[in-house]
Amino acid sequence: MAAGLSAGLAYAAQTGDIGQVGRVLGGALVQRPAAGVLTGVVMAAFGLAPKWIAIGWVALVAFVLLGEFGPLFKLNHMVMAISPFDHVPKLPGGALTVAPLLWLSGVAAVLIVIGLSGFRRRDVG
Repeated sequence: MAAGLSAGLAYAAQTGDIGQVGRVLGGALVQRPAAGVLTGVVMAAFGLAPKWIAIGWVALVAFVLLGEFGPLFKLNHMVMAISPFDHVPKLPGGALTVAPLLWLSGVAAVLIVIGLSGFRRRDVG
């Protein structure tokens, strides 16, 4: 949120159009559910087995590589869809679709609950 607000203010200062702050901030905020999925992957891995925590790093690297190099190598859309960031609306400039954001938020919530319930079952302490 801070990065989106900063980018929006910087853009508004350069162009003189303060109305663009909201558009740029919105473009940053729609990334939150996809980042929540990554958080859920980490929490589920840690909750089920702490040794699996590296899965979070593997997922992060995979999502970044797919986002950066997938279009360059013209990967199949099914491969690109592995990354939750592929499902986020392309804002500003694109149309806001709420359904993918709700699905991503739901997946993130399920993964977080799995992680918390797994952690609760472990003998910690």
